[in-house]
Amino acid sequence: MDVSERKQAETQQRILLNELNHRVKNNMQMLQILLEAGTRRARSREARQVLEEASSRIIAMAAAQRVLTLCMTRRDSTQVIFSRPYVKPQRQTFPQELDIDCEADAIQLSNDAAMPLALIANELLQMQSSMG
Repeated sequence: MDVSERKQAETQQRILLNELNHRVKNNMQMLQILLEAGTRRARSREARQVLEEASSRIIAMAAAQRVLTLCMTRRDSTQVIFSRPYVKPQRQTFPQELDIDCEADAIQLSNDAAMPLALIANELLQMQSSMG
């Protein structure tokens, strides 16, 4: 059995996956920049708030994407470790007086569950931020 053909196919697949992840990262950064520019130009407080919330969601998705990318570079790419990397990068979007303490154990999730969970965590932090 010739394994060189299989190794070449795996290498090509890895290159394509890396390119895709790079493009997703760049697109998320561009979206965040556009939302921040819109926030600065917005005249109403309500418009600024909506744009800031959208920007925060993009940051949460980007954090989840970074973890997904790291998991996909390993041999077993079917599971994602959901833990601090989802919460800590978002810290910059919340007021300084909001204290974020993440003490939960890491858990394994499927890739399909990781992104929605990151968005849910972001929404909960946004709610806490607006209440306090």
